[in-house]
This record gives sequence, structure tokens and C-alpha cells, in this order.
Amino acid sequence: MLFGLTLHVAFAQSLPDSLSPKEPIDINILFNYYEQDGIHSAVTGGQGTEELKDRSSKIVVHIPVDSVSAIDIQGSLNQYTSASTDNIDSYVSSASIKDAHASLVFSYTKEIVPKKLSYSVFAGGGIESDYISSSFGGGLSFFDPKKDRELSLRLQIFLD
Repeated sequence: MLFGLTLHVAFAQSLPDSLSPKEPIDINILFNYYEQDGIHSAVTGGQGTEELKDRSSKIVVHIPVDSVSAIDIQGSLNQYTSASTDNIDSYVSSASIKDAHASLVFSYTKEIVPKKLSYSVFAGGGIESDYISSSFGGGLSFFDPKKDRELSLRLQIFLD
């Protein structure tokens, strides 16, 4: 089962034409729900349930800085329950019967029109019950003049 909701918001701006964004601020709100049930869990040696519920929400805000660059802010929250994954190993960090994960990522993208490419840099972090992680990276995209084809390369480093 999958649910999605998108909300677009535009704000009036009074910038000089040379710095005026091509597009308005864009806000997307997404929600996902997944559920499964069953018996004979592999994690518990064939005993117990495979019941799982996963709720995930994300908000993505795209803010044009000018006609060729933008800032994106992505926030997410994921909550899940699982009757069987808590039994993997109670002495070592593992999935829990109930857990939540929150993250926030900031990115900056700039398009270099004459060269038909864009680059981006990003950094973010996340927190879960038993760990904190941070990430950073960058990307490079090449596109054709009509922008109907694109090749993207991205490098991301996670530090847990």
C-alpha cells in the first residue's frame, strides 16, 4: 500500500531579472505505508510472526536561488515495528521491535548552461535509537541541450 501527497507552494519575489528564479519554491510532502504479516519467521528459526509495519514520511523543499542554482532541504521520519527482527541478537546493535529514524539533508546545485552540466554538494545527518550518522558528498550531471537525457555521477560518504 502506497500513499503520496504533493503540495506546491509559490511565493512572490521582487528580485532583479538577472537573479530571478525560473521557478517558484516547491514543497513536496510524501508518505509511505507498508505492512506485512505471516508465520514461520526465518529470524527466529521458523517460530513466531513475520508481522511488520513501516511508516515513512518525507518533506522536500526546493528553493531556487537564481536562474541556475537552487537549495534543497530534505527531512524524513521513518517508524517501523517488527515482531521478529528484535530477536537477531540482543547483545549487539540490531533492528528493534520498534524503532524510528529521522534525517535532514541540505544540498546546493548549480547549473553551468554553456557546458551542459550541473554540480551539487550536500551534507546531512540522521539519528536512530542506537546510532547517529552524518553524510556528505557531491555530484556531477551531464545533460543534452533539450534536457531530456541526463547522466549523473554521485559520491556520498556516510560516517556512523
